[in-house]
Amino acid sequence: MKGIQVFLIVRIVGLPDPVSEFRRDALWTHLEPVRGLSEYPRPVATDPPPAELIEDVAGPGVDFLCHAADLLGFVAMAREVHEQSATWGPFKHVYPQGTAPLQAAAFAAALAGDSALCEQMAAAVLAEEQDRREVRDFKAELAQVRPG
Repeated sequence: MKGIQVFLIVRIVGLPDPVSEFRRDALWTHLEPVRGLSEYPRPVATDPPPAELIEDVAGPGVDFLCHAADLLGFVAMAREVHEQSATWGPFKHVYPQGTAPLQAAAFAAALAGDSALCEQMAAAVLAEEQDRREVRDFKAELAQVRPG
């Protein structure tokens, strides 16, 4: 029998259509590892969901999804994820990893109209990212939203 897996995704809305294959504009994680599970048990269709699933969605799941109340809150959350080596709160694996949280932070700062913060996040990406394709794609995406 297959179990239940829950993906939690916080994505920036309001960006133009992507110009690259993989724009880094979201943070996501799995809920199950909070309890050390690979999946929640799936009940028979007539039974309610497991209590642990409801508790985890209502607790840490909602905390992750609602932590960033606005774009600048998303910037702060993405920076936390990056500074804590792709972890946040009880979530030990937040994706995408590497400079992706900083890229997302730069996009959020740009949409918020905070030029200085956008430039700070962009500079951090460019200083850390070793993959030329990632840098090229990031610059192309940021050019669409960078405050002028």
